[in-house]
Amino acid sequence: MLVSTSGYYYWKHSLISERSKRDDYILLQIIRSFRNSKQRYGSPRIYEDLLAQGIKCGVNKIAKVMRKHGLRAVTSVRHKKAKAAKNRHGLGQNILNQNFQATQPNQK
Repeated sequence: MLVSTSGYYYWKHSLISERSKRDDYILLQIIRSFRNSKQRYGSPRIYEDLLAQGIKCGVNKIAKVMRKHGLRAVTSVRHKKAKAAKNRHGLGQNILNQNFQATQPNQK
């Protein structure tokens, strides 16, 4: 990318803005909270975690920073036990009894 010489030296000698300092601080806190949660917390929980520490930052800002730095919460697969139907009233009778062979069409 082409940059003018004066623009480069202005950038090189300029001070770091307060917003950049705050963003870096928030990023470090997000990473710390994310690692402490074993990478399970998403932006809403990290928001609550930072708020409990007294760090004020919006949920959307946290989500944006996490997305920018590739921090994604690990989700687990929850297994549900198969439940038998409690209400068996209205279920049809098993008239085939696992016999699916028909001698002619439309017999079963």
